Amino acid sequence: MSSASVVLSDEDQNTARSVGFNIKRNRQALPVDWNRGKTQAPSLIDGGCFWQWSFTRTGPGEAEFIICCGLDASTATYDPATGEDLAAVVYYTKDQVLHIGTEDDKYLRYRAKDTSGSLPTRFGELPIDSWEGLLDDMIHLSEHGIRLTVPELQMDETMYFHVIAAYKQTNPQADISTWLAVDRRKSDLDSFGPWP
Repeated sequence: MSSASVVLSDEDQNTARSVGFNIKRNRQALPVDWNRGKTQAPSLIDGGCFWQWSFTRTGPGEAEFIICCGLDASTATYDPATGEDLAAVVYYTKDQVLHIGTEDDKYLRYRAKDTSGSLPTRFGELPIDSWEGLLDDMIHLSEHGIRLTVPELQMDETMYFHVIAAYKQTNPQADISTWLAVDRRKSDLDSFGPWP
């Protein structure tokens, strides 16, 4: 499979086309009270944002799309920070913490079984051993951050990914607000309204 480069046009910064694909993206800032109602503990974050991507196969052509989100770990300490339905990494210094997260493989499988069109439904029908091999290639966590690889799509199939980043000036050992902020589903981000 060959690599493809995608350049977003000046007229529309949220959509792009590559040979055989429509690509949409969205980026929005997170409100500092994003965790309100999620926990009883104080949970304000200092800031953050989320990115959404949607890839739809529209015709013939080969391409490989990889989304990377991370930080230079030489300036901070890195750890994996996964949880139920969450694939995440954390970077911290003595007084700052940054979490970057997305839905994990189990939640992607769950989402593939629905009919929202955000993942190919055929993925939800695959035997579990096939699914696990596919996900090993789709979601990768390392000290470099999160790498998401769009799988091979059939005609008219869509693949949706999102990544959420949240940071706070705090003692990273005593505050989980940024971890809570990235532990969100597609449906949580849909509350920000429709995107192109």
